[in-house]
Amino acid sequence: MSERRGVLTLLGPNWSTGPGPRPSTEPGPGWSAGTPDQPLRVVAINDFPYISVEQRPDGSVTFSGYLFQLWQIIAEELGLSYEMAIPLVPGYGSLSDNGTWMGMVGDLAYGRADLALATLVSTPARAAVVDFLDEVPCASATSTFLIRRDTAVTPPLSSAVFAGLLRPLGADVWWTLAAALLALSLVLRLSLRFNSARAEDGRLVRDMGWGSCLLAVSMTVVGQGWDRTPQSLAGRIATIFSWFMGFLIYMNYTANLISFLTVETSAGDPAGALVAAARGSWGK
Repeated sequence: MSERRGVLTLLGPNWSTGPGPRPSTEPGPGWSAGTPDQPLRVVAINDFPYISVEQRPDGSVTFSGYLFQLWQIIAEELGLSYEMAIPLVPGYGSLSDNGTWMGMVGDLAYGRADLALATLVSTPARAAVVDFLDEVPCASATSTFLIRRDTAVTPPLSSAVFAGLLRPLGADVWWTLAAALLALSLVLRLSLRFNSARAEDGRLVRDMGWGSCLLAVSMTVVGQGWDRTPQSLAGRIATIFSWFMGFLIYMNYTANLISFLTVETSAGDPAGALVAAARGSWGK
């Protein structure tokens, strides 16, 4: 059961302010009480910018970073005592050849630590020996594009600007590509539909309708893979042709795009202005 402490919720097996179980040496951590006489044992490694671990010449270790500051706030709010340390074997946590865990996961699994501060990736093997607190995110990231405010360099968004992305290839190439995508998706669908049950997976045949086949073939043009591939010879031949076509289109488009970025364009052309602005920013 969880316990409320002010605006926070206390989580963890046997984690309370009362007498708690002593640390165990077998897999499966025995949690410390978090009191002054039995402080929580917190391990961390250098994981910049989330947490920084610096070892001084006198042998002492200092911890900093926003993840460490977040833990300080939580510990203060909950009235917890803790001791910071580095793991017995440096590292996030890996399984050795003899079946024992090392790194922070090893300290947690064998009771040498109660908590680890790091951006530790949750894998099925790690989740089998330690508990991940993944319901409370402590960081988020957003990808965005930044452009100059100078309207003389950056054109306003218009259909001509987006049409400039099609200029590396001619109109005949784009129409041929669209027809090839439709034809390959139809061939892929027919090869899946009329293959024998022994040659093709029945679930794949049901899931890969014509729309799914068109989406899968289109994904090859932008360099994306498929989560599942056909098992029959005919289906795999259609798949290879779609990947080969996507590879050729990708190479020609990127090569022509680089050529466009190196050619001087007129500032009065909105699409040309976009290419000029991109060329100026990428050259920095």
